[in-house]
Amino acid sequence: MKLTDNEKAVLIGSTRSEYGDSRETTIWSFSACACSGLEEKVYRGAVSSLVKKDLVSIYDNEDKGRSNDMVFGLTDEGKVEVNKLLTTLNNFKRDLEKPE
Repeated sequence: MKLTDNEKAVLIGSTRSEYGDSRETTIWSFSACACSGLEEKVYRGAVSSLVKKDLVSIYDNEDKGRSNDMVFGLTDEGKVEVNKLLTTLNNFKRDLEKPE
């Protein structure tokens, strides 16, 4: 699947939240934003695109009703895409560390 750099940043960042790994649990959207390294407006655009691609689901915390209180979750297809990205990233890091 074709993903933008911002979409990749959101997906990879979501696995590094202090609230858990998005492949295993839902996390707070504000944490996924912080872990992506993107500005909030850019993050929201990337998430909107990922929702349209059916890789991410965003759930509203009805008790709060603010965008910072939304919950971020990966769909099954989103988990597959994240695993592909992380494998590629890990292979790249391993190749950089190989002595020539």
